Amino acid sequence: MQQLKAIARDLAVVRHSVEQLAAKQEQMAHNIATLQAVDQDVSQKMSSPPLSGAVPIPPRKNAPRVAPLQPAAQSSSVPRPADPPRPSLPPVRTPVVQGWTILDARGGYVYVENHGEVYQVVLGTPLPGLGPVESVKRQDGRWMVLTPKGIIVSMRDRRYFEAF
Repeated sequence: MQQLKAIARDLAVVRHSVEQLAAKQEQMAHNIATLQAVDQDVSQKMSSPPLSGAVPIPPRKNAPRVAPLQPAAQSSSVPRPADPPRPSLPPVRTPVVQGWTILDARGGYVYVENHGEVYQVVLGTPLPGLGPVESVKRQDGRWMVLTPKGIIVSMRDRRYFEAF
């Protein structure tokens, strides 16, 4: 008899849970239908021409502010003059940092040395006197570490980078 009462209670709990799920499913279906209707309405409004004398809707409270769109500039039949040619400047060469050298590159790190101190380098690693590492890359098969003060290269590649 006790078992039957326990089963009846469990059945009532399950029935209540199923009713709650069905109500939530109906609410979700209603929300989806509402969103589809709003989406269709917005699509129609976006494709139709704007009404003259339309009144802007004030933003909702705590809504993010959006800058109004500016109308596109009207094109004219008068051609725009071409930009004057700029004088060509020689490419800016990043200096090779003296006293620093790349020892090795392995396991995702580049190892650089300065006055006997070895540093394991990745992007953003601060180096004393040079600042944070801005880039670690290979150029023509040679490793280089770019810092705000210049580049670090291996001793054997120094001539290659200084020749640029």
